[in-house]
Amino acid sequence: MTIKVINLGSLPIVETWTGSFSFKISDDNPNDPIPVYNIAQWFYLAAKRCATNVKLQNGQIEYLLIPSVVTFCFSCELFMKSIYLKNNNETIRGHDLKKLFDELPSDIKRGICDSLSSKISGINPTDLITEISKSFVHARYDFENLIKIYREYEIEIFAKSLYQEAATMLGKQVLTDEYLISK
Repeated sequence: MTIKVINLGSLPIVETWTGSFSFKISDDNPNDPIPVYNIAQWFYLAAKRCATNVKLQNGQIEYLLIPSVVTFCFSCELFMKSIYLKNNNETIRGHDLKKLFDELPSDIKRGICDSLSSKISGINPTDLITEISKSFVHARYDFENLIKIYREYEIEIFAKSLYQEAATMLGKQVLTDEYLISK
């Protein structure tokens, strides 16, 4: 796989800010699940960073709830798409996590459900996935809802379970929480 990132330089966007433009040219096989998996992993890592409590200079603790929910959900979507692509040699579209989950092979779904059940007590994994299935869209438009309950812990566990499943299937290494914390 060859990826070339080309930076076209800077362009004044407004008087006080200069933006740059980059794009990617790739010779990826569109049916190769590895690039999809790689992007899913990047979003997972970004979500982990958003979900980390950070102490600000003023002493307050910052936790980026909405960005963490959105990026965990997007990583879930992409991990499932990489698994689907590996098994079917074709892509699948959509953001609904339950619909994507339903398209996965039975053994993969069973493994994910077992993982969720072992890490979150007292849940029905299928019900949980149904409940969080539209969180990607809902969190992005959070400002439209007066009250919204996010299951961020459960979404993170779902993302981690999908990450582990996709990594195993594709022969990739899972970065542990210890690795993420130490960097």
